[in-house]
Amino acid sequence: MESFFVPPDHITTSEISIQDEEFHHLSRVLRKREGDQLLVVNGSGTAYDCRIETITDDTAVCSILNVYENYNEPKVNVTLMLPILKNHNRVEWIVEKGTELGVRRFVPVQTERSIPHRIRYDRLRKIARASMKQCHRSYLPEIMEMHALDDLLVTVDAAFDKVFIGHEGAPATTSMRNVYGQIPDQRVLLLAGPEGGFTKEEINACERNGGHVVSLGVRRYRAETAALIMSVYVIHD
Repeated sequence: MESFFVPPDHITTSEISIQDEEFHHLSRVLRKREGDQLLVVNGSGTAYDCRIETITDDTAVCSILNVYENYNEPKVNVTLMLPILKNHNRVEWIVEKGTELGVRRFVPVQTERSIPHRIRYDRLRKIARASMKQCHRSYLPEIMEMHALDDLLVTVDAAFDKVFIGHEGAPATTSMRNVYGQIPDQRVLLLAGPEGGFTKEEINACERNGGHVVSLGVRRYRAETAALIMSVYVIHD
């Protein structure tokens, strides 16, 4: 079934109004008609089985048949560091695939070895929205503004239950599987280094702030691959 995104302010206890881009896709591309059933997600964790009742020139009004909370969402709440990469297409790939995997939030992080590059926030948010609908998630991942690593680390105690730092120099015994354990219903921050990796000082700062340094195996991965490997371990154990 096709999934549509409708923000909460267009949803009541009994009806959903589909407008703008989603209405165009519904009426012009898919050519849905009155009586057709749809899946609608509100981006905040709720999904709805709906039936189209009326279609006008710019709005489809749907009746709500069933409501599902935390629909198709993992039990763990993952925030994933977005490394700043020279090729923005690779950053977009992290957002697309990370959304499919179940990441709740992406935060671009400036580190000592990050290469200055412009983050196209609007583009990333559009990709997250499309990926959310494609994989039938109900949460629209947040694309946060840029943080310096030090500024992010000072929020750890209040914002996260666990922090993991992927590092190629970590001992093999500190694999994700060995270290993270079972963490349902927790807020987890995953830090995957930029091109060139974290410096020793940054690793030490992460550990001082409660982070666990973990190994991703014997091979050396691209930054975007490492980020998704960490996500898979935590979300899909």
